[in-house]
Amino acid sequence: MENKTYFNKLRSLTKKKIQLEHHASNLKSYIDNNNTIPKGLNIKLTPQTPGVKSSRFMKRWDDILFNCSFRLLQLLLSFSIYGYKQINSELNETYIKTSLSVTPEDMDVIQRRLTDIQRIEKQNFKAKQNKKFKRDRLNQQSSVFEEDQILNLLKESKSKQPRKRRFKKQKHTVQDKLVVNLSSIELTTSEEKLLSKGLNFCPAPATVNNLQLETDVEAFARRLRLKEHFNRQQKKNLKGSRNE
Repeated sequence: MENKTYFNKLRSLTKKKIQLEHHASNLKSYIDNNNTIPKGLNIKLTPQTPGVKSSRFMKRWDDILFNCSFRLLQLLLSFSIYGYKQINSELNETYIKTSLSVTPEDMDVIQRRLTDIQRIEKQNFKAKQNKKFKRDRLNQQSSVFEEDQILNLLKESKSKQPRKRRFKKQKHTVQDKLVVNLSSIELTTSEEKLLSKGLNFCPAPATVNNLQLETDVEAFARRLRLKEHFNRQQKKNLKGSRNE
């Protein structure tokens, strides 16, 4: 009974792994062919504005929709690679647990059955892939991704792309002679850096206690109201004494 449980779990994880390989293969093929978007991700919208649209406007409209569809392709590919990584690690852990719990003879039988299932699943997915590529007139030769190709994509996805900035970030350089010391006291480097920030510089705390802040603000407002009230009463008393 335990062998059957392990086999069912390994079979389920193997099918998920092959499905993700097939999905990543499809998406990568469409991305490599920049002018092709799969049918399910091809965004088609009509601008709901009155008046006649010029050809320049419609071209820009179509380009924006195409870029949206292409970015969705890239997002799905990264998500598929991440899912493949999770399934692959779970599959390896299950293999280790199975090898420790069953006999070597039973493990060989399980591996042979899983190899047959893997071969059949890949053939089915390859046929679906050929049909989809033929429908979308994709010129690339269809092939289901192998494990090493997925691992290469994993390495590429880990490398962080530099952020594209519209404007160049200005580099603030600290001037050496910004602070002129006219006293006889020698200032340290830290004191000079602090003074170079200007007289309006105020250090901000790393964390703010919102409860304490609200309490202080309410106490300050109460003091102002009390001062205004008693100041107004003193003015009335002074006016009354003068009139008498």
